[in-house]
Amino acid sequence: MRPLLLCLLAAALAGCRSTVDVVMNTEPRGDLADLVWLTGSWVTVDGDGSTEEHWTRPRGGTMLGVNRTVIRGRTVAWEYLRIDSTAQGIVYYASPGGRHPPTPFPLTESGPRR
Repeated sequence: MRPLLLCLLAAALAGCRSTVDVVMNTEPRGDLADLVWLTGSWVTVDGDGSTEEHWTRPRGGTMLGVNRTVIRGRTVAWEYLRIDSTAQGIVYYASPGGRHPPTPFPLTESGPRR
C-alpha cells in the first residue's frame, strides 16, 4: 500500500481531476487547513477501470475518505481513509477492505497541493 500523498501525486500526473463541493463556509483550523485542497471527489480512469476517492472537508481535527476501484464493472478494491491532526503531526490512516486496525502513515513532507 502506498501512502495517500504518493497516490495523489500519481493520480494528478495521470490526469486526475477534482470537483469540490463545499458544504460549509467556515475555514478549517490547524495543520489540516493545508489539506483543504484534497476536499471533494477525485476520479482516475484507466482503460476498463476507474478509481474514485471522496474526501470530507477538514473539521474537528479529521478528514474522512473512501476509495473504490472498479474494473470491468466489478469492484475489486475499496478502503476507508482518515487523516488526523495529532500531537505528533498529521497522520493518514488506511483501512483497505475495512481492515482493523488501520495502517498509519505519518506525514513526513508537505508543500502546496502535495
